Amino acid sequence: MTVRINPTPLSKRATSTAFIWTLIILMVLNLLSGCISENDLTAEQRSYKLYRELMCPVCDGQTLDQSNSPIAEDMKQVVITQISNGRTNQEIRDYFILRYGNSVLAAPTTSGFNLIAWIIPFFIVATGIVILSLVLRNMRENKSIDHEKVSLQVQNKDLSQYLDRIDEEIQYIEEDLDKKDDRL
Repeated sequence: MTVRINPTPLSKRATSTAFIWTLIILMVLNLLSGCISENDLTAEQRSYKLYRELMCPVCDGQTLDQSNSPIAEDMKQVVITQISNGRTNQEIRDYFILRYGNSVLAAPTTSGFNLIAWIIPFFIVATGIVILSLVLRNMRENKSIDHEKVSLQVQNKDLSQYLDRIDEEIQYIEEDLDKKDDRL
């Protein structure tokens, strides 16, 4: 004797609740991963972190950890020296900003006009999610149309006027083709 279990689909409310909880959990995990203090890192870890945050001034789109140019190697050495002198990561960043400008930072600062570069992607993603949910809801509602009623409505319409118009067009085209053949 086999027992069959018919799984029931989740309700819309249960699905949206599960989605919201998943988002909340992911956001909390993301926030917790950013709670590592600069003091918890070794000098080597701090230097690699700074290498990924600083851009090579002569290389196109490369951070210090990606570049092997002489200036990048010199900048790496300055980072190591400044860490050994007891400077904080922000003081080291500020040192390079004074020498090379804001373009030396791999990511824009989170103040002033640059704040837009951090906010707009979230608005784009949120707008995409809203549009997607509206489209999916609309698609579900359209599936509920009774296709039998629609096909009966089409069959019951008087199509003779349209068929007559098509016959006239075909006759006109045939006459036009005959005239062209006569000219040749």
